[in-house]
Amino acid sequence: LKAWKSHRDEYLDELHRLEGRGDAAHLHSCPKCGVRPGKIRCEDCFGEELLCETCCVHTHQSNPLHVRWNGRSFERCTLKQLGLRVQLGHVNSTCPCPRKGNVDFTIIHTNGVHSVAVDFCGCEDQNPGSMRQQLLRRRWFPGTVTEPQTCCTFACLKQFHTLTLQSKVSGYDYYRALECLADNTGINPPPERLKTFMRIVRQWRHLRMLKRAGIRYD
Repeated sequence: LKAWKSHRDEYLDELHRLEGRGDAAHLHSCPKCGVRPGKIRCEDCFGEELLCETCCVHTHQSNPLHVRWNGRSFERCTLKQLGLRVQLGHVNSTCPCPRKGNVDFTIIHTNGVHSVAVDFCGCEDQNPGSMRQQLLRRRWFPGTVTEPQTCCTFACLKQFHTLTLQSKVSGYDYYRALECLADNTGINPPPERLKTFMRIVRQWRHLRMLKRAGIRYD
């Protein structure tokens, strides 16, 4: 938390940025069709692009869970195992100078704890922002201010905050429930990230308090 304190204003800037159009501020049409104006943002999808109504419906018509047939039964698999690498710092485009994230990069989400392959933008002329900023702009809250390898989605933080207020669930119980969603057998448990999750929650609550108070700088 001491290391994070000096970067607090940067985090607060990114939260305020997401209240607006973000990377889509300079776009006047839907990035998929290029015809109709983009006005809709899905807060459950990765990224912050604004789609038109038609493209939004088409994009979400098939959003299945991922399982793989092993010859005898279906087994869980991740998009990381299928070869997906998540590119940060670019919207709907590849990066000519990708910088690989930590091999054990972990995402804490409302449906479990996931291992994800991440590439940061390494372009010097594009000004993609720090690794922290690249993650925050995709609604992933980094666990550390330098070389992050764990993130918690904004959706997960909002859900936990609401459950805490309404049902008094503890951070320990909430995180253990997420572990069970990822693997309820205990045979292949996800990486242990409880300590990081609790630290992120403290930072998230502090930033939310500042936003509600209308505070930007000291």
